[in-house]
Amino acid sequence: SSFFDGTGYRLQLRGLDTGTVNDVAVTENGTSFGFANNVRSTGKDATVEIDGFTITSKSNQVQGAIAGVTLALTEVTTAPTTVTIESDSEGFQKKLQTLVDSYNAVVSRIHTEAGFGSIKASNSELSGDSSLRGVTSRLSSGLTQMVGTGKFQTLRSIGIELNNNGTLKRNGATLSTALAEDPEAVSRVLAGDDVSTKGLADSLGAVATDLLSAKGLIQTRKDGLSARQRQLTDRADIEQRRLDRMEETLRRQFTEMDSTVAANRAQGNFIP
Repeated sequence: SSFFDGTGYRLQLRGLDTGTVNDVAVTENGTSFGFANNVRSTGKDATVEIDGFTITSKSNQVQGAIAGVTLALTEVTTAPTTVTIESDSEGFQKKLQTLVDSYNAVVSRIHTEAGFGSIKASNSELSGDSSLRGVTSRLSSGLTQMVGTGKFQTLRSIGIELNNNGTLKRNGATLSTALAEDPEAVSRVLAGDDVSTKGLADSLGAVATDLLSAKGLIQTRKDGLSARQRQLTDRADIEQRRLDRMEETLRRQFTEMDSTVAANRAQGNFIP
């Protein structure tokens, strides 16, 4: 980038990535632009000492040093700092409620469009649509599997219940009890163990990816509706052309009849 220093314009080179490995190196051949002699800062790694071990990071966001924790380094310190890591039950419940709300929004939209129980379909063309029913069925199936072993293996066991209409409900009391008893097990139900066991969030993500793929249920249904629309448009065009021909024929016949009537009337005027 360039900037004006009050006297003249200067050219500035700046790397977008941090860390020693991403330091900007300039090699000038022939004409010198002065980059080598005017270095203002160099790329450096952040350094933090944890329990006597020195950890380096390309950025001030240190990940992996403590499992599941990101350390945000904000300043240089010489005195030791104690970091307390505690579970945030309230925050966890809010995130789960966001998941529940998002899931319910999808199910409710499908019920509104296609109808469900006493709910009348707002779109008659989608009333009782089998593809939309398939979407809700696959979503619910992805959330009713069992994960791992132990007391907490299902969504219901950690306080997320599946209603009869396919929507979800968060049971705060059950979820709080599960988090207090074994937060790792609750996390495993949702996220798996990152080794061999897939969590229910993984299953739901896989279902969503498959449904939205190029050959998935939703795209297939859209393609089918588009093909039907083209067929109806073609039929409408054919029918319109038939009506146009009929109109032309009727107009011609009316003109001929009108001429014949006029001629007969003219002849009648000469008959005594």
